[in-house]
Amino acid sequence: MLGKKRFQPFFEKLYHFSKFGRNIGLPIDVQSSGEINFIRFVANKTHYNEQFVFFDIVANHGIYTDKVLQLIPGKKHCYLFEPQDELYKELSAKFSGNADTMVIKKGCGSEHGQVKLF
Repeated sequence: MLGKKRFQPFFEKLYHFSKFGRNIGLPIDVQSSGEINFIRFVANKTHYNEQFVFFDIVANHGIYTDKVLQLIPGKKHCYLFEPQDELYKELSAKFSGNADTMVIKKGCGSEHGQVKLF
């Protein structure tokens, strides 16, 4: 029974529900997840003369990178990793005029190889 594709939506909902129980908030919303506060904390500790490097792993729509570019002072280099074709194209278009960003069509994981995305 476990591991069947037809149960995937159920397990995804269960996973997201468990995140609310840990007071994490909406998984892709920077504002409600509390992660905006962490970005602001880092921004307050970063000085204009420092170079800030940010890795957005599974960048999705680039929401976190948007906030880093907006809030972190000084010189930044943002590397966005997104393996999905459509999201990669969206990110490439969105950040094409920004020299501080690089969109990379790769995923990141603990093992070298390829996986099928659902």
